[in-house]
Amino acid sequence: AASIGTATVTIGSLGTRTDPGAVWLTWWLGDTVGAIVVAPIVLLWERRPLLADIARRLPELVLLLAMLGLAAFAVFSPWPKGRPDFPVILIPVMLWSAFRFGAWFTAIGSAMVVVMAVYGTLRGWGPFGRWSLNDALLILQAFVGMTTTMMLSVATEVSRRRDVERDLRRLNDALEHTVMARTDELLKVNDRLVEAQEVAHVGSWEWDIGADVVWWSDELYRIYGLDRREAIGYETFLGRVHPGDRPMVDAIVRKAMETGQPFAFDHRVVHDDGSVRTLYGAGRVIRDSS
Repeated sequence: AASIGTATVTIGSLGTRTDPGAVWLTWWLGDTVGAIVVAPIVLLWERRPLLADIARRLPELVLLLAMLGLAAFAVFSPWPKGRPDFPVILIPVMLWSAFRFGAWFTAIGSAMVVVMAVYGTLRGWGPFGRWSLNDALLILQAFVGMTTTMMLSVATEVSRRRDVERDLRRLNDALEHTVMARTDELLKVNDRLVEAQEVAHVGSWEWDIGADVVWWSDELYRIYGLDRREAIGYETFLGRVHPGDRPMVDAIVRKAMETGQPFAFDHRVVHDDGSVRTLYGAGRVIRDSS
């Protein structure tokens, strides 16, 4: 488009006498900046904020637009005369839009600034009005293109980070839900196991030989006549075994520790009231890597 337009202007002797190279550069830069400013508004339409989000943050949005308009007016208007030119005052306001409202609103804000900037520059106002019209438009387009590209990049990165954070929160919520469901499932399985042991009068146990820590199920405590709060170890178990069976039981257990073979035996236990019960015990040795 820039080449065709420049050729038409040059061949037809349209407009003022200007270097065709400058005309082409101005035309091409204008097309590029126009695409940078307008295209995001169209392409990001589907990702614009929902009306509910806009309504919830409407006061901040109104304040942002007012500040952006005020900053653009301060840069590209003729008032007050003799003021210093600081077009960079637009950048903090645009960053506000990029961080708080995302890429679509940032593109809208950039388009609003472009309209005011072009209007002021064509009338010789603002920081770029001191040059010739062609040079002023070139510098303005370069400034607008650079600023818009930078702000949209920031807004896109902020949106990407928010999407990642939202996905992580969803993943964490799903993981918590899964953990809670599995925990409830394990509790139900444990309750069923406890109930089954009570019905069948069967207990289960574990013995960490290195630490001499023994775990018994609730039913096994009842079978041996011990209080659930009482600390137990291997010697506690042997203390409950009938004296006549104690050497045999100890020998079988220690042999299993040496060979690693499963074991089983019948033995008698003595309760505190002197009553004797005959039990069947079984176990297997599980060795760790050490």
